[in-house]
Amino acid sequence: RGLSLWVRVLFLGYEQVGTYVKMAAVLRLAEVAFGVAVLVSGGGLLGIVVLHALVWVIEAAIGLGLVRRKLTPCRPGFDLDQVTGLLRQGAVLGLATASATWLTAGPLLLLRHADGDMTRVGQLGLALQVTMILVASAQPFLSASLPVLSRSAERGDPRVGSFGKITAGLALLGCGVAAGLGFLLGPALMIWAFGPQFALAGKLLGPCLLIGGLILAPSGYLQVLVLRGRRWPGAIAGILGGLVLVAALPPAVDLWGVYGAVFATGMAWLARAVILMALAMTGSGAERQSDP
Repeated sequence: RGLSLWVRVLFLGYEQVGTYVKMAAVLRLAEVAFGVAVLVSGGGLLGIVVLHALVWVIEAAIGLGLVRRKLTPCRPGFDLDQVTGLLRQGAVLGLATASATWLTAGPLLLLRHADGDMTRVGQLGLALQVTMILVASAQPFLSASLPVLSRSAERGDPRVGSFGKITAGLALLGCGVAAGLGFLLGPALMIWAFGPQFALAGKLLGPCLLIGGLILAPSGYLQVLVLRGRRWPGAIAGILGGLVLVAALPPAVDLWGVYGAVFATGMAWLARAVILMALAMTGSGAERQSDP
């Protein structure tokens, strides 16, 4: 997966995102199709995990081939000065990514200790995993806009500020539609795919897909912030969202059980989204840095 993400960055830098998006879209669709086949044939969760890992390996291999053929010859190397510069510039973005990862994994870890029923933890984990697949499917399309957005920001185009609003609206609309289908069809689909023991995951699917909208909504704002050299807002918003999750989940679980965990997770992602949007629109409390 790390190699696949590296390939994505290279195609972004060379402004040939279309090639990467086509490859990633084909592989994601193939993964969905083969995943359904695995489930129908009785492969179960283990089969899905193996398929997911295999698709990432294939994507990395194809991506490396595309880089050599379409971009530039590449070979492994090490330059201490370059590595130091990358670590210095990427540390804050890494902190933002780590905090967002906690918002994804934290609900399951906290629910395990707050509730103790591993069955409910697994049901929530399955619903959240479906949501994260939807989120991951949208990311390449957001990335495809980066080259144009970067040039517009460099020119000082005032329309750059509207990019966050447009992406937020599309994200909320798309995930709202998906959530509606999740509320309507989620239980039946989960029972069909995994069996009646996963009925609870189907009931959780709709609310979790709403959370997907909160995850994607501030993505455009975050891209604009980073392009303007402001790396700290992503970390600040993620950390504060993580604190909301830690504070809200245990009492919410005491009140509403596993649905309380979903509620607390939604509140945490909402806090992150609101903070990111506020910092992007006002600039208050954000640490500004100059692009290298």
